[in-house]
Amino acid sequence: MGLFHAFRPDGLQDHAFLDAVLGGEEFRDRLNAVFAAVGDGRRSDGMKDAYFIVRDPPHLNIQRAETITQDFVSSALVAAGYGESQPALRLLEGKAPKAPRRADEQCTLMKQLCNEIPSGLAARHREGSLGHLLSESLYFLACDQWLCEYVRQPLLESEVENADAERCLSAYFELWRHGVKFRIFNDREVAFYLPRRTDGTLIQAGQFARH
Repeated sequence: MGLFHAFRPDGLQDHAFLDAVLGGEEFRDRLNAVFAAVGDGRRSDGMKDAYFIVRDPPHLNIQRAETITQDFVSSALVAAGYGESQPALRLLEGKAPKAPRRADEQCTLMKQLCNEIPSGLAARHREGSLGHLLSESLYFLACDQWLCEYVRQPLLESEVENADAERCLSAYFELWRHGVKFRIFNDREVAFYLPRRTDGTLIQAGQFARH
C-alpha cells in the first residue's frame, strides 16, 4: 500500500497544504481525478483493490477513442525525439492480452513507449524535489509509470514547457480512466483494448475489431 491509499475514497479534497506549493493545486486536482475514477475500490466479492483500478469506466465512443489514442502515441514519440515514423493504431474490444515481459521478447517500439519515454519524463524531476520524493507513492497507485507522470507533471520545477509531453500525458489519463489498455507486439502497430460492454453501445460495424 502506498501513501495515497490512506485517502481513499475521497482524495485530498479538504487538504489545502498543497496550495503553497508551486503547481500544488493542479497536482491535487489531478490526484483527485484519479480517486474519482476508481471510487472506493470495492470488488464484487466484497474485498477491496490493493491498487487503483478502474472497474466501472465511463463510455468512450470510437471517434473520441481514435483521437485520444493518436494524441497519446504521436505526441509521446515526438516528445522523446522518436517522431520520424508513426506506427499504425488498432482499436479492439475486450480484455488486453499479457504483454511480453522478457527484454528479448520486447520490440523496439514497446521498449520506447513502455520504458524509455516514461523514464525520460520521470528524469525531469530534480532529485530531492517534491515530485521526485512522491515518485514511489504515485507509481504504486496503479503500478503505472505513465499515470505517475501525469499526476506529478504540475510539480515540475523547470520553466521549460513541453507541449508534446503534456499532450501525451493528458491523453494517457483519458485512456486510463476509460479503462483502455495498450499492447505492442511489433514495431508497426499499437493495439488499444477498449472495455467490452454488454449493452452493445460500443459496437459500430467496421470501425473496430472484436478481440
